[in-house]
Parts: sequence; structure tokens; C-alpha cells
Amino acid sequence: MPRFPNPPTDLSGNMAYRKRIDTLARGSEEFAAMVRWQFEHDIEWAINTFFWTRDTRLEVTDRPFILMDFQIPVLKAIATAKKDVVVVKPRDMGMSWITLVRFVHGFMCQRGVNYHCISKNEDAVDKKGDPNCLFWKMHYMLDMFPAYLRPNFQHTHMLITNLENDCTITGEATSETAGRSGRASQMLVDECAAIKNLRILRAFIAQGRGANAPCMDGRSSQM
Repeated sequence: MPRFPNPPTDLSGNMAYRKRIDTLARGSEEFAAMVRWQFEHDIEWAINTFFWTRDTRLEVTDRPFILMDFQIPVLKAIATAKKDVVVVKPRDMGMSWITLVRFVHGFMCQRGVNYHCISKNEDAVDKKGDPNCLFWKMHYMLDMFPAYLRPNFQHTHMLITNLENDCTITGEATSETAGRSGRASQMLVDECAAIKNLRILRAFIAQGRGANAPCMDGRSSQM
């Protein structure tokens, strides 16, 4: 399968690249199939070509997600993790977004897997209309894909289901039983500095998740 070149990482060049790829894919099913293949097999290309992020503090809130150099090793660590990954993160470095991008990509491209999100309270995981919660961000990413990529998905409270490949993203607030209901391929524990008894929570997760579900531990250095 022919491969597309990497997109530019400057804003104007990246937007022009995205527009050209999208125009060609909308005009040719053969080209769209090539796009879908590379999207599945090259997560960095997929992010820099199709993923979007939103920052409500900016005048133009929707912006193309363009990986920064320091984010790439984190993405690779999460994508290939076979043990826990701890990210000590300052604000505005996009580290929670990176993990959610990885979950959305796997949700679209794999089959029968579950990604699980845990945060300090229920509203931080999934609250309708709140762009700060984890599930809003993932729903937003899915909505921003063009029709030739966007999966047929369903979002109910604390659950996003891919109706095409049996993948799910689930969520819950921290509790004594967090992470123990069923098995997950990967878990995100976000805003760890705001979680009481974090060591106990991680011990419960380790007992309940199975050996192949590494935990993405997001810790803010400013909390």
C-alpha cells in the first residue's frame, strides 16, 4: 500500500495538507481506502492529519491537533505500554489529550477492546456539555472526523460504543471498587493529585484489571 508523506507541522502548512487529503478522499473511494489504511497503521500520521483539539480560551477554539516533539515519546510509550506509565504533567502540555487520542484511535482501529477512564469524580469523567470532562473530549474528536473515517458510535453516560467493531470506552469516578468491574485493554487514571488514597486505588486496579491492562497515570505537577 503506498504511503502518504508526513504532514507539515506548521499551522498553515498542516491545514493545507489536511484540506488536500480530505478533498481527494471525498472524491475517490479508492483514495479514501488508502487514507483509512494509513490512518489505522500510522497513529502519528493519523493525529497530525485528522485529529482536532479545542481550547475554549482562544478566539478560534477548534485547532488541528499537531503533535509537538515532546509529546511523541509519551504517545509511543502509551501506545506500546505493557506496564504502567506515569506522566508528571504541567498544565497546557496536552498530556490528557494524548492519552485520549490514543484511546480514540484504538477504539476506531482495533476490534473488541475496552479502554477505561477514571478521574477524581463523575463529572470529570462524563458530564453532558462540559468540554473539560474526558468523555466530551473523545466525543468531540469522533464528531470531527469526515464521514469516510467516522465510525458508527453511540455515547451514553460513561460509555461510548463503536457499533462497527465492538470496541468500548468506559468510565467511572474513583471509589473503593474503581477499575475492578470487568477487564480493560488500557486504563487512564487522570488528575491523580486530586485523588485521595491513590495508592489504595492503584492496588485495587492491579488486582482487578488483568496483567495486560497498563494504567496511564496522569499527575499534575501544579496541584
